[in-house]
Amino acid sequence: MDALQAMDVDTGQFVVGDRVEGFVPVGDVVVAVLAADRSTLGVYRVRDLAPVRTVPIGVPVDDERLVAGGGTVAALCREAGSVVVLDTRSWQARQVDIPGKPASVAVSDDGAHVVVGTGQGRTGRVVVVDAATESRITLKLYESDVL
Repeated sequence: MDALQAMDVDTGQFVVGDRVEGFVPVGDVVVAVLAADRSTLGVYRVRDLAPVRTVPIGVPVDDERLVAGGGTVAALCREAGSVVVLDTRSWQARQVDIPGKPASVAVSDDGAHVVVGTGQGRTGRVVVVDAATESRITLKLYESDVL
């Protein structure tokens, strides 16, 4: 991806923002992985892409693995074997280690839980993380569990 772009639906005018690797809308802001530093998230207003803040997270984010639900953003960090959970109410980011190799991530609609799948061929684990407390439940999957 090159740069964030937004279009005013009334006027048809485009606004071009910073260079990013991936992004996800959350309410009236967009959270994006900065192209210049994948270990920092940029937060931008939706309407004009004006920078609101940056959030250093300490580990590089996989650009295609940024998801949101409720007020929670999750960023998959396969290189570090973790997921970063960002609370957009307080702008606090926490890194949560994941057993195995994280392969996919999702956030519940209310933002209360982050679900991470680990890839081990046709086996692996599903890790459910409580977004507020970081407590984890790990479910091991076997090939016979996969339909």
